[in-house]
Amino acid sequence: MQHRAHTNNGGTSDEPFHKRFKRLRLLQGLTLDQVGAAVGVTKPAVFRWEAGSSVPRREYLSTLADLMKVSIPELMLGEVRAAEALQPKTSDGSQTMAIIADCKQRIARSMGIDADCVDVIIRA
Repeated sequence: MQHRAHTNNGGTSDEPFHKRFKRLRLLQGLTLDQVGAAVGVTKPAVFRWEAGSSVPRREYLSTLADLMKVSIPELMLGEVRAAEALQPKTSDGSQTMAIIADCKQRIARSMGIDADCVDVIIRA
Protein backbone atom coordinates (compact mmCIF):
# COMPACT_ATOMS: atom_id res chain seq x y z
CA MET A 1 0.00 0.00 0.00
CA GLN A 2 1.41 3.37 -1.05
CA HIS A 3 1.37 6.17 1.53
CA ARG A 4 0.40 9.62 0.32
CA ALA A 5 1.37 12.67 2.32
CA HIS A 6 -1.47 15.15 2.59
CA THR A 7 -0.79 18.85 2.12
CA ASN A 8 -2.34 21.70 4.08
CA ASN A 9 -4.47 22.80 1.12
CA GLY A 10 -6.21 19.46 0.61
CA GLY A 11 -4.09 17.66 -1.95
CA THR A 12 -1.50 14.92 -1.79
CA SER A 13 2.19 15.13 -2.52
CA ASP A 14 1.81 12.98 -5.64
CA GLU A 15 -1.18 14.85 -7.02
CA PRO A 16 -0.77 15.54 -10.77
CA PHE A 17 -0.38 19.18 -11.77
CA HIS A 18 -3.72 19.42 -13.59
CA LYS A 19 -5.67 18.19 -10.55
CA ARG A 20 -3.71 20.42 -8.16
CA PHE A 21 -4.26 23.43 -10.45
CA LYS A 22 -8.03 22.91 -10.59
CA ARG A 23 -8.26 22.30 -6.84
CA LEU A 24 -6.30 25.49 -6.08
CA ARG A 25 -8.40 27.52 -8.52
CA LEU A 26 -11.61 26.31 -6.91
CA LEU A 27 -10.22 26.99 -3.42
CA GLN A 28 -9.72 30.61 -4.46
CA GLY A 29 -13.19 30.79 -5.99
CA LEU A 30 -11.81 31.70 -9.42
CA THR A 31 -13.49 30.94 -12.73
CA LEU A 32 -11.68 29.70 -15.84
CA ASP A 33 -12.37 33.10 -17.40
CA GLN A 34 -10.82 34.97 -14.45
CA VAL A 35 -7.65 32.87 -14.54
CA GLY A 36 -7.39 33.26 -18.31
CA ALA A 37 -7.89 37.03 -18.12
CA ALA A 38 -5.19 37.35 -15.44
CA VAL A 39 -2.54 35.76 -17.66
CA GLY A 40 -3.90 36.75 -21.07
CA VAL A 41 -5.11 33.39 -22.36
CA THR A 42 -8.49 32.04 -23.35
CA LYS A 43 -10.88 30.03 -21.18
CA PRO A 44 -10.25 26.92 -23.34
CA ALA A 45 -6.50 27.24 -22.68
CA VAL A 46 -7.08 27.19 -18.93
CA PHE A 47 -9.47 24.26 -19.37
CA ARG A 48 -6.70 22.32 -21.17
CA TRP A 49 -4.37 22.92 -18.18
CA GLU A 50 -7.03 21.44 -15.89
CA ALA A 51 -7.72 18.55 -18.24
CA GLY A 52 -4.03 17.66 -18.30
CA SER A 53 -3.69 18.07 -22.05
CA SER A 54 -1.29 21.02 -21.73
CA VAL A 55 0.55 23.03 -19.09
CA PRO A 56 0.94 26.79 -18.63
CA ARG A 57 3.92 28.54 -20.16
CA ARG A 58 6.75 29.42 -17.81
CA GLU A 59 6.04 33.15 -18.11
CA TYR A 60 2.55 32.62 -16.62
CA LEU A 61 3.70 30.77 -13.49
CA SER A 62 4.35 33.79 -11.27
CA THR A 63 0.92 35.27 -11.96
CA LEU A 64 -0.78 31.90 -11.56
CA ALA A 65 0.99 31.22 -8.25
CA ASP A 66 -0.06 34.66 -7.01
CA LEU A 67 -3.67 33.99 -8.02
CA MET A 68 -3.66 30.63 -6.23
CA LYS A 69 -1.86 32.13 -3.20
CA VAL A 70 0.98 29.59 -3.34
CA SER A 71 4.63 29.66 -4.38
CA ILE A 72 5.65 28.55 -7.86
CA PRO A 73 7.19 25.32 -6.47
CA GLU A 74 3.97 24.62 -4.56
CA LEU A 75 1.93 25.23 -7.71
CA MET A 76 4.09 22.98 -9.86
CA LEU A 77 5.13 20.28 -7.37
CA GLY A 78 2.73 20.41 -4.45
CA GLU A 79 3.44 21.55 -0.92
CA VAL A 80 5.37 18.50 0.30
CA ARG A 81 7.56 18.25 -2.79
CA ALA A 82 8.24 21.98 -2.76
CA ALA A 83 9.48 21.73 0.83
CA GLU A 84 11.75 18.84 -0.13
CA ALA A 85 13.13 20.83 -3.05
CA LEU A 86 14.16 23.61 -0.67
CA GLN A 87 16.19 21.27 1.57
CA PRO A 88 19.93 22.04 1.65
CA LYS A 89 21.86 19.93 -0.82
CA THR A 90 24.64 17.59 0.16
CA SER A 91 28.21 18.46 -0.73
CA ASP A 92 28.22 15.96 -3.60
CA GLY A 93 24.88 17.20 -4.97
CA SER A 94 23.26 13.77 -4.66
CA GLN A 95 20.17 15.10 -2.92
CA THR A 96 19.74 17.74 -5.60
CA MET A 97 20.06 15.15 -8.35
CA ALA A 98 17.53 12.90 -6.63
CA ILE A 99 15.06 15.78 -6.34
CA ILE A 100 15.56 16.69 -10.01
CA ALA A 101 15.04 13.07 -11.08
CA ASP A 102 11.87 12.87 -8.99
CA CYS A 103 10.56 16.14 -10.41
CA LYS A 104 11.26 14.98 -13.97
CA GLN A 105 9.28 11.79 -13.29
CA ARG A 106 6.35 13.73 -11.83
CA ILE A 107 6.28 16.24 -14.68
CA ALA A 108 6.47 13.47 -17.26
CA ARG A 109 3.71 11.47 -15.55
CA SER A 110 1.42 14.51 -15.33
CA MET A 111 1.96 15.22 -19.05
CA GLY A 112 1.83 11.60 -20.20
CA ILE A 113 5.35 11.65 -21.66
CA ASP A 114 8.63 9.89 -20.99
CA ALA A 115 10.89 11.44 -18.32
CA ASP A 116 13.73 11.51 -20.85
CA CYS A 117 11.74 14.22 -22.68
CA VAL A 118 11.82 16.51 -19.63
CA ASP A 119 14.76 18.90 -19.14
CA VAL A 120 15.37 20.85 -15.94
CA ILE A 121 17.35 24.08 -16.04
CA ILE A 122 18.64 25.65 -12.84
CA ARG A 123 19.78 29.26 -12.90
CA ALA A 124 21.79 30.28 -9.87
